[in-house]
Amino acid sequence: MLSAVVGAAGCDGRSRPTATAAQCVEAAVRAAGEGPAERVGGAEFAVVGRHEARGRIGAPTRVSVVAVPCGRWKINIEYPAKLRVVSADSFAAAGDVLALGDAVRRDDRELRFDLDLTPEAAGERPVEFHLRFGLCDESRCITRQATMRWAYRVED
Repeated sequence: MLSAVVGAAGCDGRSRPTATAAQCVEAAVRAAGEGPAERVGGAEFAVVGRHEARGRIGAPTRVSVVAVPCGRWKINIEYPAKLRVVSADSFAAAGDVLALGDAVRRDDRELRFDLDLTPEAAGERPVEFHLRFGLCDESRCITRQATMRWAYRVED
């Protein structure tokens, strides 16, 4: 699921090379690292969520969520981006919301959040994240939201 809402925020008007949607997705996949990937995107951006396919009770598993802009767009680093852990039943996490200051990378070409989830129960365990962030081009700024969902197979 992907939803978009127009918003306002600061934009410095810098231009950058144009990339196709396929190039944006590939850039996000490379930035997110190894492991299974979930992809969401549109004409202005690509978001990739990387995770491990399986987990063990009590052993932290790393999740990376990366957004990259496409075409004339750039990440608006003035917008208060957030990554919310909406649903992670049977997982322990350091927090339910990561703010822009928690991002491990935030510049006009990439916004990246890394977090650990620790499985607390065996079985097929779903997770869901909402990433809200801003984009700017030379004339306007917009906000976007991407929802990522997947399931872990957690073993004892």
